[in-house]
Amino acid sequence: MITLIKGKRWDTWEDEFQQLRYLELDVLQIEHWNASCVNFPRLERLVLRSCQNFEIPFSLGDIPTLQKIEIHGCAESVVGSALQILEEQRDMGNEDLNVIISH
Repeated sequence: MITLIKGKRWDTWEDEFQQLRYLELDVLQIEHWNASCVNFPRLERLVLRSCQNFEIPFSLGDIPTLQKIEIHGCAESVVGSALQILEEQRDMGNEDLNVIISH
């Protein structure tokens, strides 16, 4: 499925991505991503490439199936939010989440 995201804000709806297991976002130019674990309840892998000026919503770290977040050539705000999610999950005892960062 290809979804075109226009504008500076991406609001996901509860029933849009209920079965999605893999989400890759390339060259995303938004400033705010409004999403939660409710929007992507089965997500296993999140890949961001060349994304700028936003943070990954922290509640995505609460998705019980999330195993990996990959960041490739993204802005520091994206990297920082991924590392913050990782730290929060480790503090809660979730050692299964992996974050891969490449510049």
